[in-house]
Amino acid sequence: SVFLRTDQLDGETDWKLRRAVGPTQQLSSDQDLFEAGVTEIFVEAPKKDIYDFAGTVNFDCTLKGQAESVRAAIDLDNALWANTVLATSQVVAVVVYTGVETRATMNTSQPESKVGLLDLEINYCSKMLCLFPVSYTHLTLPTKRIV
Repeated sequence: SVFLRTDQLDGETDWKLRRAVGPTQQLSSDQDLFEAGVTEIFVEAPKKDIYDFAGTVNFDCTLKGQAESVRAAIDLDNALWANTVLATSQVVAVVVYTGVETRATMNTSQPESKVGLLDLEINYCSKMLCLFPVSYTHLTLPTKRIV
């Protein structure tokens, strides 16, 4: 088990508990995890929601003394997102999505350009001051005769 903080993703600074996948919680060392024989990991497609996660992991070697295939569910309690702060020194994990597929990247957006009301009013007046002489010229030019 590990505690982590996700304030870079959701702004919450409280510590959240994350646990290892069910069948691996009783293993005594990291080496036992590598000997467990993880053969497949299935996870859902990348999405923005950081409060939902689903998947499965298959083990095909000896796990807890059993020489059979074991399938375990992966949910939010087993997930660590990028840009989280760990309260412990180390974690053994599998990286599933990287780059633009990470939830941290998917949740970032370009800030909208802020324009003040005074700027909008000056822009409007500038357009009218430019449009008025041009339209006046087009209206009065055909009525004047050149001698």
